[in-house]
Amino acid sequence: MKLYLLRHGEADPVTKKLTPKGELQAKETAGFLNTLKIDKIYSSTMERAIQTATFLGKSFEQRSELNEIYRVIVKGPIKEGTPEDREEKDRKRADKFWEEVSKEKKNILLVCHGNIIRYYLNKMGSDIIWENELQPCSLSMIENDNIRVINYVDHLPEHLRSPRAKKLD
Repeated sequence: MKLYLLRHGEADPVTKKLTPKGELQAKETAGFLNTLKIDKIYSSTMERAIQTATFLGKSFEQRSELNEIYRVIVKGPIKEGTPEDREEKDRKRADKFWEEVSKEKKNILLVCHGNIIRYYLNKMGSDIIWENELQPCSLSMIENDNIRVINYVDHLPEHLRSPRAKKLD
């Protein structure tokens, strides 16, 4: 079983939709992913993830469980006005989906968001935290409960990579 974790393409911070650069990232990523054997695709229900998944040209299932999670879960700063139970609810939502998808024993692609990817990688033993930048359209991969790749962007031309990204070991 391989679980591919794809962060959505670059998104506008106001509209939350893919930027033109994000669309190009998604197109390049789709070309790369179409060379891999993927049995099933799930996407967050947030627009930037749906837009990214649509470029794959394959059917996918939208799942709200893959929506972004509260950054505090991955050691990010507290955001004023966030409900007190947000962290617990987000963990439960993410964990429930993780349990479900882990039972499928297929090659699965999750098109989602940086913090939920960090959370899932941490469940598998990584110490990746909020400050570690996951580039737009970066791919991480877990195979048979072992992390194989984090923040892979070699499929993107240099001009489509994020200049602010930090290298992850």
